[in-house]
Amino acid sequence: MLDSVDDGRENFGAARHLPSSSMTSFFNSSQLLLISSAFGTAFITPACIDQGNLRNFQAEVTTYAEGRKAAYSIIHTDTCSLETDALFTSVLPTLNESNLKIGLALVGGLCAEKSPIQELQAALNAGHELINQSWSNTSLINCSAEQERDTCPVSSSNFDDEIKRTNDWLESSLDYLPSYMVFPENHFNQDARDYLESEGFLGAQAGSEGVHTEYIDDPFRGAFSAAESDASVQETEGAGRQAYVDELIAQGAWGIQPLKSLNFLENESLENDNDYLEYLIEKVDSEDLWIAPPSTITRYIQSREHCGRPSVKDYVLSFEGADELCEKYRTNLTVTIQREHMIFGILATQNGEVLPSWAKDRQRAFIANIDPRFPVELNLDAPYTGSPAELAEKAELAEQAEEDQGMAGAAGTGNQP
Repeated sequence: MLDSVDDGRENFGAARHLPSSSMTSFFNSSQLLLISSAFGTAFITPACIDQGNLRNFQAEVTTYAEGRKAAYSIIHTDTCSLETDALFTSVLPTLNESNLKIGLALVGGLCAEKSPIQELQAALNAGHELINQSWSNTSLINCSAEQERDTCPVSSSNFDDEIKRTNDWLESSLDYLPSYMVFPENHFNQDARDYLESEGFLGAQAGSEGVHTEYIDDPFRGAFSAAESDASVQETEGAGRQAYVDELIAQGAWGIQPLKSLNFLENESLENDNDYLEYLIEKVDSEDLWIAPPSTITRYIQSREHCGRPSVKDYVLSFEGADELCEKYRTNLTVTIQREHMIFGILATQNGEVLPSWAKDRQRAFIANIDPRFPVELNLDAPYTGSPAELAEKAELAEQAEEDQGMAGAAGTGNQP
């Protein structure tokens, strides 16, 4: 039996010394388990598997989606100003090709004047987030250098005129209500923070430079990077965007990168951000970094803390102990499950839908896109379905194959006499 062997793999034959990364496919039947790998094939009978030990799982929500080490949000500020005209023509198309999603902080008055409705709708359709940066992009409070921020008086231009007016314009123009705020000049106080919460916002970029390690004490005081240019062109140690990302990964943290402009155009007379983009793609591909708009990451972190704790019993994963904030921030979560012995595969289903599942190592696995309100049924007599990225790639290849087949069929029909 498995529990009588130190490594939990007695009688596994050729599979005994195979690392989990070498396994490419496997399945169960009522008579045998087939494991295929780059090193060969092994057949295992069900008698080799201690079914009782399959139930001894430990489950935990990952710090960030898909088990990434760190999280990073880019906010393109001052959207609709003259400096951001290239945003819609070159920046967003380039980001879309790389499947990177960012936040666009809108100056409401300028956007109402220019009315780039189609461009903003296209950004939403591509998965980017629209963020409120007030109507006039001027400070909402009167604060001198000597004053504590939370004691500063409210500006004569009140919150309704600046914040709610921008939300109203977006709702009437795009049927969209922002859930995140960027305070102009980073000026805010407790009254401004409480106003956002009363209006249904989820969070704000406001406060001090830095990072958030694992949990956010107050999602309305999101920490950010002050770096406006790449570390490769800065002499100051620790400065620059790449250094900020490195710090996030090292600390397992989340941080916000506000940027007033991005340039991906190949033009020798202009400095561009292509190295920065390639660096981000590298960190995403290595599974070190999760890049998403700020509301998306805020929802995940708050759901992780407030939507209960996962556990597995009788092949069912469920959450218990959700509090009142879960309903406000709830989003799908990633769970890692672990047991003493090897996990060969998992088919996870929730409400009839198959969830992404993939191996982390021999004894740990990920399950993604879990709605914490409903139970997840686990079938260990089935292979992993794949990570979200793998499933997206499969869907893209299938779609391309279908298109190619359709074109081939049309060409064949056209050649008939």
